[in-house]
Amino acid sequence: MHVLPVIGSTALSKTAITDDVETSLGEILKELGVENIEKADAAAVEKLYADADEQKKPQIAAALKQGLTEVDKTALRVGMQTDPEMAALVKAVEGMTGVTVAVESAVPGIEQGKISVAGAGLNAQDGTSLVTLSITEADDVYVDPNRYHHKKPIGISLTGAKNAETGLDIPVTITMPVPEGIDLSHLAILHMKQDGTIEEILAVSDSTCHVDSTARTVTFTVTHFSTFVFVDEGNGDAGDGDNTGDGGNTGDSGNTGDGGNTGDSGNTGDSGNTGDSGNTGDSGNTGDSGNTGGSSNTGNAGNTGNTAGNGERAVEEQKAPRPVLYIVQKGENLSAIARRHGLKLSQLLAYNPQILNPNLIYPGQQIIVGMEGNASGQMSAADATYYTVQRGDCLSRIAMYFRQTLDTLRTWNPSVFLQKYIYSGQKIRVK
Repeated sequence: MHVLPVIGSTALSKTAITDDVETSLGEILKELGVENIEKADAAAVEKLYADADEQKKPQIAAALKQGLTEVDKTALRVGMQTDPEMAALVKAVEGMTGVTVAVESAVPGIEQGKISVAGAGLNAQDGTSLVTLSITEADDVYVDPNRYHHKKPIGISLTGAKNAETGLDIPVTITMPVPEGIDLSHLAILHMKQDGTIEEILAVSDSTCHVDSTARTVTFTVTHFSTFVFVDEGNGDAGDGDNTGDGGNTGDSGNTGDGGNTGDSGNTGDSGNTGDSGNTGDSGNTGDSGNTGGSSNTGNAGNTGNTAGNGERAVEEQKAPRPVLYIVQKGENLSAIARRHGLKLSQLLAYNPQILNPNLIYPGQQIIVGMEGNASGQMSAADATYYTVQRGDCLSRIAMYFRQTLDTLRTWNPSVFLQKYIYSGQKIRVK
């Protein structure tokens, strides 16, 4: 067992705490000069606690803990995962509880000395001074082999905590080694329900988990514990169609296949270039020698081949405009961002179909607020037609089915082309 260090503190007890916690919290926030606990500075909170009389410390700790429990749990979870200031605040308040947090690992390769936890002590059962995070090997579970590879089921539990399996009072952030054999750049963590189905997916691709490639660790935040399956999400292996390329291979440089050549079925890379049966050149022309092929293939310069094999030549288009990215700042919401960039909220959401909940964005998240050149990249949400991706689909097939070019799909769906993969259920504009 590895015991994590705890800031010197007086353990909380019901007899030492007055019933006037709410009033106490208000006084603390006033002294800190903030209107709510989310804006409190961790260092200022620690100083206030350190300077307080010993008899007042339990009340201060209890009030701050109560304040954290009153924060919207989803917002608190996102803040702990993406905002270092919020993570530091939770850790500071946890250090005042007097609860010891220990970690145990029975999984080879996951050393308990490299595991750290934040927030666990704030969920301790009444009268408990020790909570233990345990990591064990879990029973095998089924996951889609066409999308996920090199799976490693791991059981994570928190003993001594209230509602650890159903819903913690305060989220818990875990940093731990990634199991061997999993590509960090494609890491996803599947949080499983008790019935063996996937409850949520924490992925590097959408910043719901973060990796440290040097230490080979991953940091993620959860609201309850069960089995977590560590997997490669794609990892370049041929898939049934959840990947953007038909054969499933996508290269980081935008080329597909071995050595950057494209396959017969028009696989696409990050740049969306497709081939009929030959290599794609830097000029964007397709075919073995730069000539256009016969399956609506497009190159970097936007040149198109014959459409879907029907013998009719597609209209030559200009190169697709690039998306204009904006990084979300702390305290912002989509409505304010839309107004700042002269957009309606519906337009902003049309640019960003990956945002499923308009009320949930987080600092550091990249969203699209327009297209370079503006005119050619404007979207008309009212007139748009959307297609729901099915298993086995790829962008080239979707484009051919709706008689569009990949560059046209790129113009309408810029956020999709920033991803390495498409997935079943995803909505893509096709008209």
